[in-house]
Amino acid sequence: MEFSTGDGAIKGDKVWLIDFDEPENNDWLVTNQFTVVEGHNNRRPDMVVFVNGLPLAVIELKNAGDENATIEGAYNQLQTFKAQIPSLFRTYAALVTSDGMLARIGSLTTDAERFMPWRTVCFTQDKTEERVEMPILAPLAEALPRDHMTFLMTEHGKPFSVAGFGNWFREQCESAGVRKRAHGLRKAAGGLLAEMGCAENEIMAVLGHADERTTAIYTRSASRRMLAKSAMNKMARFKW
Repeated sequence: MEFSTGDGAIKGDKVWLIDFDEPENNDWLVTNQFTVVEGHNNRRPDMVVFVNGLPLAVIELKNAGDENATIEGAYNQLQTFKAQIPSLFRTYAALVTSDGMLARIGSLTTDAERFMPWRTVCFTQDKTEERVEMPILAPLAEALPRDHMTFLMTEHGKPFSVAGFGNWFREQCESAGVRKRAHGLRKAAGGLLAEMGCAENEIMAVLGHADERTTAIYTRSASRRMLAKSAMNKMARFKW
């Protein structure tokens, strides 16, 4: 912005509207039924989160006790707000919907299918093109950085490409004297889920498999190991 100095000169400098380094220095305000009048439209979003006077998040809630009040209805209500009171969304950072049981978060251009469940990682499996939505477990959520969403980055601070991550992972394994590849992470996860007793459809949902025959490899192998363990335990208890 431009400002006048004591000698009458005009200078320009940056003004930071939000203190990202010290969040507590900002002025936070959450409103209930905040009224917005724009043109002939008078609307009241359920909740609006303001930071230093800027509306950064709009939250639409539905009553969990009302079977007709759904999270899809909350999403549709946000679309109405976007069309009728667009000025509210000029500085937004997030849109949130909830029916009291589920909560989803998205952006101004996110369609209903891409609104992500809260604390969830979503992706499409390349080989099967299956959509995967997995909740982020508490230990991982605590370990993730708070200032950005990309937590595996190159030395230049950029997100990895698929091939780039594979090469980086291989190099890290080789430097540790381990002959493994990134693909082994998914195989290890499948084996662990099977050994924990997860059903095949549960493993499919986590790994993005489209064919039960692929998942059956993990459950069959885990079953054989557990049966072998059970058999040896019986043998150990046998009185010869």
